[in-house]
Amino acid sequence: MIRRFLFFLVVTCCTASAQPVRIGGIINDYAEVLDLALCANTVRVDDVSGFTTGDVVLLIQMQGATQDTNPGAGQGRLRSIGTTGRFERNVVASITASATPGSTGGDIVLRNRISQPFTPGNGVQLVRMPVYASAVVVSRLTCRPWDGRLGGVLALQVSDTLYMEEDISVAGRGFRGGRARKGNGAIVDTVGATDDAAGFVGSRGESVTANALPYGTARSVNGGGGGGAILGGGQGGSHLGCGGRAYRRYNATSGDPLSYDAGVNWLFMGGGGGSAFRNGGEAHGGDGGGILVIDVPVLKGDGTHVISAAGGDGASEPNGAGGGGGAGGAMLITAVSIVDVPTLLAHGGAGATGGPDPYGNGGGGGGGVVRLGTINAFNLNPSSYAGGRGGRKIDSVRLGETGCDGSVFYNVTINGDTNAFEPASFHLSPDTAVCTGSIVRLVASGGLTTMWFGPDGPICDDCDSLSWQADSSVTLSAIVVFPGGCADTASIRITVRERPELKVVDPPPICLGDTVRIEAPAGFASYLWTTGATSRSIDVTVAGVYGVDATDAGGCTGTASFAVRYREGNGLSFVDGDARRGEIAWFDLAPGQRICRTLTLRNSADTAVVITAPRFARGVDVSSPPGQFPIGVAPHGDAVIVVCAGGTMPGEYRDTCYVPAGCSELPLEMVLFVSETRAFTRCNVEVTSDGERHVVVPVVEAHESIELIAEGQEWSMYATDGALRASRGDAGSLLHIASGVYALHTPKHVTLMLIY
Repeated sequence: MIRRFLFFLVVTCCTASAQPVRIGGIINDYAEVLDLALCANTVRVDDVSGFTTGDVVLLIQMQGATQDTNPGAGQGRLRSIGTTGRFERNVVASITASATPGSTGGDIVLRNRISQPFTPGNGVQLVRMPVYASAVVVSRLTCRPWDGRLGGVLALQVSDTLYMEEDISVAGRGFRGGRARKGNGAIVDTVGATDDAAGFVGSRGESVTANALPYGTARSVNGGGGGGAILGGGQGGSHLGCGGRAYRRYNATSGDPLSYDAGVNWLFMGGGGGSAFRNGGEAHGGDGGGILVIDVPVLKGDGTHVISAAGGDGASEPNGAGGGGGAGGAMLITAVSIVDVPTLLAHGGAGATGGPDPYGNGGGGGGGVVRLGTINAFNLNPSSYAGGRGGRKIDSVRLGETGCDGSVFYNVTINGDTNAFEPASFHLSPDTAVCTGSIVRLVASGGLTTMWFGPDGPICDDCDSLSWQADSSVTLSAIVVFPGGCADTASIRITVRERPELKVVDPPPICLGDTVRIEAPAGFASYLWTTGATSRSIDVTVAGVYGVDATDAGGCTGTASFAVRYREGNGLSFVDGDARRGEIAWFDLAPGQRICRTLTLRNSADTAVVITAPRFARGVDVSSPPGQFPIGVAPHGDAVIVVCAGGTMPGEYRDTCYVPAGCSELPLEMVLFVSETRAFTRCNVEVTSDGERHVVVPVVEAHESIELIAEGQEWSMYATDGALRASRGDAGSLLHIASGVYALHTPKHVTLMLIY
């Protein structure tokens, strides 16, 4: 028992969930589109209360065409259809209500990309399109009548089957017919339009042009012209079929047909018929048919009820002219199968029959448009979209003209982009930090055109990439324009860091075959030499210019170069030798004696040289005092060297002293004379009470001026207390004279032996 009960519940639940939704009346919600932001895929509407996230909606533009306003027969003809008639299905992604107190408006973001242009302010509206799994029409299904701002559209979507137990009709819910008004205007026989009812009493039918002049005999694109004062009937409105002209038209013009160009999927409401002169009755023009959009696989009727977008009939005037009929509207049904539906109606409304002669009859409205998903969906009789008949004959007065037929189209779909909207975006090179003088390549991708701006104004009007030399920190801006006219702005900050300055000194010139080390400054993250080396220093053996790039921790690189040169010829020459002997150093000494001479060298080159210890060619006892080398000689500077010699055997000896300087050696020929053994005089050094030393020579003839050559220095000799004394005149000088044998240059060439 329990099992049966549970089974019953399950079956009942599942069966109930599959029942069609019962619908009727007005099922759509409408909102006027005040603004449209394609870049954000957002519509701003006057009322968001009828919409929720996830709703399917129809975005459609009702008006916005332009017409010829020049007086004459062509007045009211279409100039440009603009974006009128465009429509597409979409889905509500999000809703943001207005923060303004008392406002019902807000912004609605749509999920899929808005694929067509629309012009808000020209009857653009957002229509909520209910979606059902299956539905049944149980009472007349219709739409809100067009009021100049909203309405005129019935749209629904059914996943399975739509059942009809009542009519589906938007008949007479489209553009409004001209409203008759009573006036005293005279009979006219010209085409024109005005906002002054006294001039042209008949009202023009409403059309795809918004804000047209309300009165006159001229058409208003697909809206019929009004009747001439008193006698003229209203002209028929038009859609795809032209509107019929009224009898007693007095050069009044009926509505022009609209063109459904190949490849353009659009929908228009039927044009309103023109009104007649009001002479006590209500001789209004008929309203055009509305727009019906049904997206359903199977549409099943009951054999009696119809689907209609027919135009409304013009109103009769017993004591005046009749109003023109409204044009048929448009229906778009995607069904592949339409069963047991007697007919689909989109015919024009009938022109009204006026009063007895001489009052005119209204012209019939033009036929509308039927658009079906497949050619096999329904066998449509042309009468379904025929033009409306004109007003009937009375008292031998002829009929108003019948409107032209409309048409049927097959294999149509409902517009709508199925691609999810992605906000227009572009990729701009990121903020960057570079070094002074760097060339930065900036790239903006994703838009149609890019304009670049710097601190001083425009840089480039249309370039996706830009090369910028970064000499100082700067902010650059890019304005990117996207398809549809959207634009976005972004900026990039370029921060410039100073390049490091490398302070280096060239190495001294080198000799051929020498090696010199050159070294970059310390403290850098990396180094790169022109040789390919990456160390801080390198050893080079060949003259040339060696460059180095040193990169700091921030990535900035400083550059320096070293010039390695070969030494020029050393440029050395002897300026003088011994102060009185000239350039050749010569020595005259006794056996066993050793004396030194000073030599002056001059560097005539532009580079400094270094003199190292001389070398001697032969084995003669020739040398230099220790500690005086090396000696640096500045460019064009002098240096003094000391060369010493000695010998033990009498005779003449020659030697060559090579003075190394730079990359070569300067030779100095040396002549050494060792005299025969000479008289020796033993002398002592006497130290006086004040510490002054004197050379005491006991056995020597006194002369006024006698020289003592001691260690390369000249000492004056003078007689005192029966002895010769030697002194340079500065106390303590003799401390530097070592014990030894010294030549005393006297006429007798006495050799002194200095004893401490």
